[in-house]
Amino acid sequence: MTQFLDDKPVFALVDDHIHSARQLSRTLAAAPDPAFLVWLGDAGRARRVLTEIFASRPERTPDMVIVDLKGHSTATSEFIADIAKLVHNADIPVVALASTLDAQTRNALLAAGADAVFERHADLDVYRREMAQLTGFWVRETATWPIRA
Repeated sequence: MTQFLDDKPVFALVDDHIHSARQLSRTLAAAPDPAFLVWLGDAGRARRVLTEIFASRPERTPDMVIVDLKGHSTATSEFIADIAKLVHNADIPVVALASTLDAQTRNALLAAGADAVFERHADLDVYRREMAQLTGFWVRETATWPIRA
């Protein structure tokens, strides 16, 4: 879950909590159409890895970046703003996971450069349904974004 191996990842996850990273990995693996997830770690490590991947290994870029940082209330939006130009220049959608979808939180994440915002849920069944919505978003978005070799 932590390295770019021979397979190109579908999703790259930026998450500062190993438990939630593992939960998303298990949820995606159990889906009817499993998706390959690479956990990039916290914001600092993820920024370094993404910068290196986009600069020197464009064939390894993920189809979508998922950001779920809880270090402080604006960590996710700050990270997305920091990498927005990098990922959007590569035509890769970025989604944010947030503890709430209230208008202020959602609008701040969208203004920072997120293409979509999904809610992080404690209830496992609700979480799975939300992650199914996330993968549905990925299917819709990547069908309209330029196809990369």
